[in-house]
Amino acid sequence: MARQQRAIRTRARIIAAAGECFSESGYRATRVADVAERAGAALGTLLFHFPAKTDIANAVIEQQHRIVMEAATAVDEMNSPSGIQDIIVVSAKLANLISTNPVVRAGLRLSTESVEDLGISSAQPYLDWTRQCVQLLEKARAAGELAEGIDLEHFAEVINSAFTGTQFMSSAVSGSSDLPERLARLWPILFSQVVKADCTSESVQRLLDDHSTLIDAETPAEEEAASAIESGTAEAE
Repeated sequence: MARQQRAIRTRARIIAAAGECFSESGYRATRVADVAERAGAALGTLLFHFPAKTDIANAVIEQQHRIVMEAATAVDEMNSPSGIQDIIVVSAKLANLISTNPVVRAGLRLSTESVEDLGISSAQPYLDWTRQCVQLLEKARAAGELAEGIDLEHFAEVINSAFTGTQFMSSAVSGSSDLPERLARLWPILFSQVVKADCTSESVQRLLDDHSTLIDAETPAEEEAASAIESGTAEAE
């Protein structure tokens, strides 16, 4: 049991270190030895867990997806009456993760820059997020928040495109540190075009005024990734 726990901790530390390396340098410029050094692990130990660099990268992407899905699930469990509120809160959580969590940044970078190297499709995460937005917009329509005649599929794509474009600009300008603030400026402009004129939802009005106050603290998965490298020195398996 103790050996198994050491293996789990070592694997987590390697993934966290890989997230930092891939986030900083990209897939092609990152060497396996760089990840081992950052993790404080012997190269042989790393190769025991991840025989190839593609295995490390795919593990980072899987971890990024798990962290993001936990954030989305947490919003769903709030059971709020507002679909617009849910969209903005999810985006705030994602912005916080992107700006503070190297594994999340690395997963997104790998999923866009390195699809040929890793043999993955870059389209699926965007399609999944668009489908989720459609579901939340349906909730908003049922709650009487949206103006008549809004094509939910098209507007979900607009939301996705706006978030992605803002994310890329934030990454280029500030290394993603200002993403929450950029989204706080974006959403009032975007959603004011589709919110029903007589919408009486106080939460929607408050969120459109300023959703940045809803950017929350680290999720458990984020804390795990952030602390993995600091958890100790490498343990031979």
